[in-house]
Amino acid sequence: MYINPIYRKELKLSTRSLKLPIFFTAYIIILTVIACVACAAYFNGYSYSESQYAAVINIFNCLCVAEFAMIMFEIPAFTADAIAGERERQTLDILLTTSLKPIQIVIGKLLSSLSSLFFLTFLSLPVLGITFAVGGIHLQDIAQLFLFILISMFFIGSLGIFFSAALKRTAVATILSYVALFFIIVGTMIIILLATWLFLLHAEEIYQQTGTYPDTNLSILPMILLINPAFTMFYMLSDTYGSISTLNYFFEWCGFDHYTFIISHWFWISLFIQILLGTMILYFASKKLDPLNKKEKNKKKNPPKDKI
Repeated sequence: MYINPIYRKELKLSTRSLKLPIFFTAYIIILTVIACVACAAYFNGYSYSESQYAAVINIFNCLCVAEFAMIMFEIPAFTADAIAGERERQTLDILLTTSLKPIQIVIGKLLSSLSSLFFLTFLSLPVLGITFAVGGIHLQDIAQLFLFILISMFFIGSLGIFFSAALKRTAVATILSYVALFFIIVGTMIIILLATWLFLLHAEEIYQQTGTYPDTNLSILPMILLINPAFTMFYMLSDTYGSISTLNYFFEWCGFDHYTFIISHWFWISLFIQILLGTMILYFASKKLDPLNKKEKNKKKNPPKDKI
């Protein structure tokens, strides 16, 4: 069975370090504390005769959000050092002289950076299993959550690998990775809110002139949220447990309700777009890492002079 050499080497080094079990232990402790607090908060709000299924769903949603937030916050720190760290240690040139192609190096670094975070999703199974004690949560819900986290890790991790390959310093690559993550999760929502605010100002002007408010229509602007993993997760949790009406109202208010196919298949379309964008970003990262590509650019900038 073929295993990427970079991934194999990095996996051996990480398993021999004490940092990994300490990191895993801290993660499980934090998630367990969140689960205990959520159980105490939600179950105490129901009487003995009331159904506990609503509390179980709320606890599961709380754990999903906590796990997603912790993993997303850790991805830039894990991936930004992957290639920039090799460059700072002056070992990248040695790595490029091997028979490995740049795309193999990029994929190996991505796999090695995300493997530890991917293991965390499996370590969280006992904690998520708390919700099975009462019922209301199915195995397909857990499988859908793991698929979503895996693809989101690939998408956000590819951004960190790109900045790590394009920049010379780990600190700068880490900062830009967090900036990109902030823009994807928060910036896209800010764009929607800003567009809504501008529309309301325009609608107020029209109302003062005509006495009627125009219909809200932000065109295809809400499609930018397809690259937002946080919004997609909110859609997944809302769709799974039958509370999708709030999102449908949001799409209807934005004038986006006529794109019914996109709205009804939002989760899968978002995952497909994230895979597509992540693959493209990894391709550009390999181009940044390819020494032959750099030589061609230098030749174009400084063409050789003709000999007389």
